[in-house]
Amino acid sequence: MLNALNAPPEPAEGGAPFPPPPPPSSIPFEKHVRRGPSLKFSDEDRNEACSSKDAGNLHLREGNVQDAIVEYGKAIHKDPDDAILWSNRAVAHLQLSQDNDTTAAQAAADALRAVTCDPNWPRGYCTLGDALLRLGSPLEALEAYLDGARVARDAGRLEDAFELDRKGRDARDAVLNRRPCVFFSI
Repeated sequence: MLNALNAPPEPAEGGAPFPPPPPPSSIPFEKHVRRGPSLKFSDEDRNEACSSKDAGNLHLREGNVQDAIVEYGKAIHKDPDDAILWSNRAVAHLQLSQDNDTTAAQAAADALRAVTCDPNWPRGYCTLGDALLRLGSPLEALEAYLDGARVARDAGRLEDAFELDRKGRDARDAVLNRRPCVFFSI
């Protein structure tokens, strides 16, 4: 009986267990999540920003990171106060970056803007911490993770708080491992 309840769903006619998601253009822009202050622009601008965000998400899933960055840039141009747009572009920059390069710096700048747009969103702090780690700043990353964990706990988002605490411990270990050893001679 329990095995039947826990079994995965039977595939539909196309062979996939679930129907494909609707195309992004069919989702009304009012349904899109937005993080940040009240909208200062028209609904048309918000609709265009949502379309560009959806296109950027699609490009990112397909591995076209450069195209995703361009689409997120278009969305940011239409709605510059949306923290999710800045965070998504930071994640795309992180996928292209190497340790301590200009792309990692751009990711950190975008993630910082996401946190500035909505300081009560824990995921923004997570992206900021990841970017700071990539830049080679584990102490600043630790601070971002701890701030995000505090925000998540205050909001009752314990799953996010646990993830940020774990990342904070990893950043702390990176700080401790990079501490220079001092030898004293007598």
